[in-house]
Parts: sequence; structure tokens; C-alpha cells
Amino acid sequence: MSLHRQLCAGLIIVIAILLATSAAISLHNARQHLLTHVSEHAQETTALLAYVLATPADASSRVAAAALLNAAFEQGTYDALIYRDSQGNTLFERHKPVRVLPIPAWFIHFFSLTAPIAHASVTHDNITQGEIQITANLDTPYLELWRAFKKQGLLFFFASLVLGILCHVMLALLLRPLLRIREQAAAICERRFIEQQPLPKIKELRQVVEAINSMSRRLKTIFHEQLAHTESLRAQSFLDSVTGLANRRSFNARMQALVETEIDSSGCLIILQINDFARYNLQHGHASGDECLRAIAAQIQTTVKHIPNALLSRRAGADFACYLPNINTEAAKDIADRLIACTAHLSVLFQNPVHIGMVCCDSLHAERQLLSKADMALRQAQSQSHSGWNLYQNSENTQVVHEAQQWYATLNRVLQDRNIFFHFQPMFLSNRDVFAVEVFCRINVREGMIHAGVFMPIAERFDMAEAFDHAIIDAIRNSSEAANCNVPVCINLSPRSVITRSFVDWLDNYLREHPVFAKQMIMETSEYLVCSGHEYVHHLCDVLHRHGAKLSLDHFGIHSGAFGYLNSLPLDFIKIDRSFIRNIHIEQDNQFYVRSLVQIAHSCDITILAEGVESAEEWECLRQLGINGGQGYLLGRPESHIQQAKM
Repeated sequence: MSLHRQLCAGLIIVIAILLATSAAISLHNARQHLLTHVSEHAQETTALLAYVLATPADASSRVAAAALLNAAFEQGTYDALIYRDSQGNTLFERHKPVRVLPIPAWFIHFFSLTAPIAHASVTHDNITQGEIQITANLDTPYLELWRAFKKQGLLFFFASLVLGILCHVMLALLLRPLLRIREQAAAICERRFIEQQPLPKIKELRQVVEAINSMSRRLKTIFHEQLAHTESLRAQSFLDSVTGLANRRSFNARMQALVETEIDSSGCLIILQINDFARYNLQHGHASGDECLRAIAAQIQTTVKHIPNALLSRRAGADFACYLPNINTEAAKDIADRLIACTAHLSVLFQNPVHIGMVCCDSLHAERQLLSKADMALRQAQSQSHSGWNLYQNSENTQVVHEAQQWYATLNRVLQDRNIFFHFQPMFLSNRDVFAVEVFCRINVREGMIHAGVFMPIAERFDMAEAFDHAIIDAIRNSSEAANCNVPVCINLSPRSVITRSFVDWLDNYLREHPVFAKQMIMETSEYLVCSGHEYVHHLCDVLHRHGAKLSLDHFGIHSGAFGYLNSLPLDFIKIDRSFIRNIHIEQDNQFYVRSLVQIAHSCDITILAEGVESAEEWECLRQLGINGGQGYLLGRPESHIQQAKM
């Protein structure tokens, strides 16, 4: 019970006791007054009759006495009137018949009255002639007492009601600051560091509110200091100090992670180089050169900003690298043309200023020499006498290249036939307990199994991503593996589905219809969406939490945006990108960075996990850094069945 209800109940009980006591005293006084009144009346009547009857005792006097007594009984309110002579013989006796009163029996029982009996001796010349006895009638006292009881009851009810309402209103006003304190504490738990204004007028409450406001300000400062420190550490270790893009080390680590990931992917690697930039630095100074580099970096970012998860880097000097995931060759050529066009103004500063080398692949697993091939394409482009680009011609692709119509027909057939298959990779806590499994999708086509990293980008281009996510979620729910799984199931959502209101509405209804499955589900999306469309992810998070599902961010830490969204977005899990995990036991910068991320995540009550754990040394280092759990080939490979046992 709330404090407000307890105080209201306590005050109402006290008031009720006081009112009940007052009513009881009033009724007791009324009872005594009524008994006294009827007793005195009976006594007066008895004395008067005794005086009147004090005559010589003869026959005529007896007749007169009887008439007098009969008239007195008829006119009075008595239960009995008895006249006895000096020897105790009854000369006159009358009793009033019992009358049923319109009063509840319980009231008569509870307020039982004893009828007063009055006695008077009849004497003449100091000689006792007899005795008169009158028993008072209690009908009138009972009726008067009943009316008084009802009046007191109504007064008690209305007084209690009015006083109860007044107590409720008064306590609500007095305790309103406590409600705001509760709201403030809940907001702090959600990383919303608000302050309560205005301050309460009650001294004690004002002191409490001032203390909580001070704590909120301090926590806000600490949290933002943590964020600033982590972002500064990332900038120093993984970002180019001039352009703000990823540095060579970070870019190479990310590319290596993409090659080694289980989620296969297609894409295009672009290397852009500004010729003769060293001479420009000598002639105009490093400050002017840095400004030129920042302008070029901004133009590159603008050109590729529409591509999710694009990875940009300044390699060295005036060399830039871009990895554009999930785009085909024609799209890559278009981007190369746009890059050449947007840097055309550099021709006034440099001779033959810009050359681009590109390599496209259908499977990163088959392209472990992307950088060298892109460099070869760059050298070929530089052999030209003007700015331009060159595409590396690769004839050794391991995946079958489909034409657009072929892909469209294939994906439609997969959706119709529900020809979707799953592999499950366990996710472990630091104590080696399995706490969830991640689902990897494959489709079975004529050429064999194709990973989601290959077919989902194509599905997005055909506006089929939402349909595939529908099919995948429903297929997982109906799979025997998921049905018999006693740990949550982690499902990757395509970016297109997350930002599509119709899909999120469908998911809301689907989870409402399947509440058991909802509580078993973890939805996973990319950090890129949070940085580019925070409101979409927030809406998805609200829908999932409404049904008991959870939300996870993967590839965390690779985007250059600030981590401020951790303060407001109620995430359940974040998964640190594998590029920070590779050889973390010997990479001091990565250790410092991960430790900072762990502190921030834990302060936000977010479970933090590691992707791509490949060695025992990495796992042990991560455990020492405070990671809650992880996944990778060391811990468990993707299998067609779910691994649930403790390792």
C-alpha cells in the first residue's frame, strides 16, 4: 500500500474513532436523560396518586380510587399500575399490552433499557392504607433513542466522508513532492538526469529534493565525462586526427573482421588518391593541406551517406579508402563517377588530381586480397593522363552472379516455398553458461546455400526485405529447435524493416498474438540505424519491451557518432564489433576502449557482449575487462541444432 493510502487510512480511522466515541457519548447521555425523565415522571405520578388516595378506606372511597387509578393509567404512558392495601392484597392492577416497535431487534438488544419502577405509600393520619407501584413504559425512550442513533449515524457518515475527502486532498498536496521524487528516481534509472523544480515548501521534503537534485547533477556529469573520455579514446586510437574518418589501423581491422565473419557479405572497396599532395603541403603549409583533406573527406561522406554501414578511412597522406557493403558493380561505378565529379574543383590545385581504384566481390570469404586488388586498380587508373577510375576485373568469384530478373525470381520462389534454413550460434555468459542463441539464415537455391549477407541486400533493392523478415520470424517461431529452446533466440532485422512503420506495426500485432514467443525473442539491429535514425530504433524498442522482448545492437563501436543515445535509448544488449576483439590481449588501445565501453554500458544497466571471440587469450582478457559474455568460434560455431549445455 502506498504512503498516501496508508496516511489516508490512518487519518480516517482516527477520525472515525473520534466521531464514533463522540456519537457513543452522545447516545449514552441521551439514554440516561430519557431514563431519568421517565423515572421522574413515574415517580411524580405515583406520589400524586398516593396523595389523592389518602382518604378513609370505605366502600365509596375504593370505587373512587379505582376510577382514579384507571383514568391515570389510561392517560399515562405506563407498562403497569398496581395498588395494594396494607396487607399486600391487590386492590387494582392494570398492564399495558406489549407493542411491537418499528425498531430493529439488535438495537433494542444493544441499547437494552430497564424500566424504572416507582413506589409510593398511601397514608392517612399516619396510618398506611396501601402502596402504589407504577412501572414506566419504555416505548418513547426507545423511539427517541433510535431517532438519535440514526441522526448520529448520518452525521457520522457525512462527517467521515467530508473529512476523508479533505484528508485525501490535503495529503495529496503535501505528498506531491514525494511522487515527483519517485518519478525523478525512475528517470535517473533510465539515464534521464532531470531536476525537480520548484522545491517543496515543507522543510524536510525540500532537503530530500535538494539532495536528489544534487545527485542527479553529479550522475549526469559523471556519465557525460565517461562518454567524453570514451569518445576521446576512440578518436585518439581509431580515428584520423585531421578528417575524423577511421584511420588505417581501424579500417584494416574492420575489413579483416568482415572477411572472417560468419555472416557472408558482398560489397565494393574503393581507394581514392589525390596526386602530388606532398608538393601542395610544401607550397601552402600543413594547415592549408589539412583543411583541403577535411573538405575532401566531407565530400566523400556526402557521396556515400545513403549506403548503410559504409566504412570510410584516411589511409595516409591524401589516400582514402571506402568499403561499401551490399552494393553491386553498377552502383559502385555510379559512386565512382560522383566522386570524380565532386572533386573536379581540385584541378585548379593539382594536376590530374584524383584517381580511384575499385574492386567488387560477391563474397568477402573469397576475397582476402581486396586491398591489393584495389591498389592494382588504382595503379591502372593512375596510368591515365586524366582523373578517373578503374575497376578490377575479377574472374574468380566463388558465388554465382545472378542477373536482376534471376535474383527476383529466385527470391520470390524462396518466399513462396518458405525455403529458409537456420543455423544457431550460442551466446555465452562469462561463466560459460549459454544465455541465448543467434540465428543465421540461409536460403536454398539451385546453386546451393546462400547466406543472408548475400541475399538480404538484394532483397532490400527489390523491396522484399520486409517480406523476408516476416517469413524468417514466423519460420523461427514454428521451428522445432526454437520451440524446444529454453534460452532467448536472437534474430537479426534488416535496416529497411526497422525504419518501416508497417513492419513494426506487424511485429507489434505478431508479438501480441504470440506472447510466449515474444518473451523468448531478442531482436538485433545495427548501430548504424541508431546513429542515423534514432527515432525508429526507439519506437522498435518500445514495441519490443511492451511484449517482453529485448533489443540488441550489433557491430557496436565502429561508427564515429557519439554514444549519447545510450543515455536515452533503453537497450538490453550491445555487442562490441569483432574488429576491437581481434588480438585484444596484446592491443592495449583496444583494452582501454573496451573497458570504457563496459563501464558506460554497466552504468546504463546494459548487458555488453563481445563478437568474434576466436582464442582463449582473447576470452580471458575480455572476462578481466568486465565483459558480460560473448560469442565466437572459440565458444561455439553455428550449428543446425541449438547448443544449450554449459561448456
